Amino acid sequence: MARNETVNVTLYGDPTLSTYGIAASAVSAAATQMNFRIAQALPLIGMQTETVSRAQFKFIDFFLPGMIGFTILTNALFAMTPVAAEYRSRKYFKFLATTTLTKGEWLLSKVLFYTLIMTVSALIIFGVSAVVWGGKAVLTPLTFAFIAAGCFEFTSLGMALGMYTKDVETASAVANAIGFPMMFLGGTFFQIEAMPPIIQGLAAVMPLTYVNEGLRATMIFGNEAKALLYLGITVVLGLVFFVLASRALSWKSK
Repeated sequence: MARNETVNVTLYGDPTLSTYGIAASAVSAAATQMNFRIAQALPLIGMQTETVSRAQFKFIDFFLPGMIGFTILTNALFAMTPVAAEYRSRKYFKFLATTTLTKGEWLLSKVLFYTLIMTVSALIIFGVSAVVWGGKAVLTPLTFAFIAAGCFEFTSLGMALGMYTKDVETASAVANAIGFPMMFLGGTFFQIEAMPPIIQGLAAVMPLTYVNEGLRATMIFGNEAKALLYLGITVVLGLVFFVLASRALSWKSK
């Protein structure tokens, strides 16, 4: 064989598979090492790796923020939607009109109520995770900010849905139709990155996605910039739902 001739190694595989890139990199590295040995040369540049994550996390650490987001959704949305529909259909809002409460104050009182419940629930969930499973996720100030913002968002959404449905049964059905897809596609139980592209696109428009991913960013990865971005998105969506709910709510409900 002439000195300038090259021997090629052919790798057969499907480039669409995630393992193809790993196999190609391994074969390429092996070929490079063979070239160095044949040429009796040594590489001038090497590579070493260092772990930069704060801790070695378990599945429970990924699962914990999702469960907090899941509980926020179920407590606020599923409870508030039928309550709003019942108050409207039974004309309870007319009785509230005799008080000094404004519509915004009444709605904010519900937000504070669910925020208090969720804060206690999150502390219990976190405690069980740490004691029973040895979870290493941390509670940060942004964790509690997400709890408040998530309760604000889903309480407002529940109120808006309840005001636009004709009765309690319909309101519950609508809340389930909106809430259940968010449970499974909003990153509660499964990583969004592992989902098909079309499902990832659906997840991107679901409010729960930003609560779950924001909680993971602050509780697991310490990525406060990403957490603040997702907190901002959650607050903006909450304000939109709050305005819709306030406009639909009338102390003189039909």
